[in-house]
Amino acid sequence: MCFLLVLNKMWPKFARALLPFYWYLTLLYGIPFFFTFMLFKNNLSTPWLMNTITVLFLLMLLTEWISFFVLLVFGIFIGWLAYDLTTLKPISLAHRTITHFDVIGTYTVSIIMGLIFLHNRNQALKEKYQLLKTVQILKEKHQLLKTLAGNIAHDLRTPLASISFTATFLKKYLAMLVKSYKSAKEAELIEKEIPRGDLPDIETSADNIMHQTRFSNTFIDMMLNNLKGEEELKHTSNKKCDISEVVSEYFHRYPFSIGERELVHWEKKNNFEFIGSKLMMINVLNNLTSNAIYAIKEVSKGEIFIWFEKTERYNKLHFKDTAKGAPPEIAERLFESFFTRKSCGTGLGLASCKRILTSINGDIKVRSKEREYMEFILEFPHIRK
Repeated sequence: MCFLLVLNKMWPKFARALLPFYWYLTLLYGIPFFFTFMLFKNNLSTPWLMNTITVLFLLMLLTEWISFFVLLVFGIFIGWLAYDLTTLKPISLAHRTITHFDVIGTYTVSIIMGLIFLHNRNQALKEKYQLLKTVQILKEKHQLLKTLAGNIAHDLRTPLASISFTATFLKKYLAMLVKSYKSAKEAELIEKEIPRGDLPDIETSADNIMHQTRFSNTFIDMMLNNLKGEEELKHTSNKKCDISEVVSEYFHRYPFSIGERELVHWEKKNNFEFIGSKLMMINVLNNLTSNAIYAIKEVSKGEIFIWFEKTERYNKLHFKDTAKGAPPEIAERLFESFFTRKSCGTGLGLASCKRILTSINGDIKVRSKEREYMEFILEFPHIRK
């Protein structure tokens, strides 16, 4: 029967539909029926009793608990019935220390232990299934977001490029037009004047437009980089980078609003180099800054501090804001995908920071004290000489 199971792929098509039934029939015959029958035939001998208990545990491994219980009860019954119908001389217990009660007790204990084992196994399998299901859902959600983000980025970059070009062209001649307007006004050649308070806004309008387009492009870059998976990050072109150059370029690129740049303080001591991607590290700093400024605005207090540290095992970049911090149960979940405290957040930024650092054999950790501070420690491995 087992040999036929091995050859099931060679069965005719109509017979394959009976494979589940044949599988349970093989288990029924090969384990509870056969070993019960042989146990009684061998006068309840100790070796056969031990073999029977062993194969019962094998049956537990091959089935779930309902099938195990049904196969066991039915198999023992027909095994005993087959023995009773084929045996004229009953079991002799005159010279044996094992009784029917011993067998029943052994079977009962084995069944109870087996059911406990099956329950724990099924619980573990259920938890594993739920974990795999959650991982699959996260993967599908991540892929969907990646596709949507790519389409949105493509649709947004085209008008942003046009707006940026227009703002650049406008800036080229706007100062000249404002100057001409003022000259015409002094010569009393203007029929309708522009309100005096609007002139400064007009003069800076091109710069404001360019600032907003740069902010939008930075946001798009952050969104796309946040959705990069571990495999994509592994194929990122890594080279030797200077951490001070990374921070300097981050200051130049990040679209700070009025008054925000003054909140960030950078101590330039202990500069170091690392192997990685400058663009990816700028993206990490962008994410941390975006979160910190959001928190500062939310509680109307706080500043940002950046400094470097050299240790025996790692070079470190510290990024600390003194806004509102977070309780331990929140801090330990900050690097989980899709976990966010923002009302409009995606929960991808810090998870992306984690992936970027681990892709270069580094790490990012967090220290926090509620209502006081949030500090991220970026760890970079030393460059091997």
